[in-house]
Amino acid sequence: MQRCTPEEDTVSETVIDIQAIQEESEENADEIISVCINLYEKAEEENKLADLETIRSIVNRLGENGYPAVDSRNQVNMTEAEQVLEFCEKVDAQEEAEITILEVSYLGGFVKYDLHTKRWKCRCGQKLLQV
Repeated sequence: MQRCTPEEDTVSETVIDIQAIQEESEENADEIISVCINLYEKAEEENKLADLETIRSIVNRLGENGYPAVDSRNQVNMTEAEQVLEFCEKVDAQEEAEITILEVSYLGGFVKYDLHTKRWKCRCGQKLLQV
């Protein structure tokens, strides 16, 4: 059996704990929905919920309000990508950090990912929000 170096041993102990954390995930869900509800209502009236331009406008509106957001088909550039890069840098530096990333669905609604990290341990809470 081959022994790991201390650096390899540290990396191999990285834990990614994926679980739904109801209270944390719902903290700002209503606020997020209120940011883009009028865009969803307009798209529903025009039967354009799955339209690329509708999705782009929702992703951009979320970004204008400070939320990193992407679309579920990866057709729209991520908004607030700098926040995600900063989070990743903190993970690499084993610093404590958290971020919320929103994935806008072409079926209506979005998925809210709450990511938390502390010393190489990551926790992800996921919540599907229907608008």
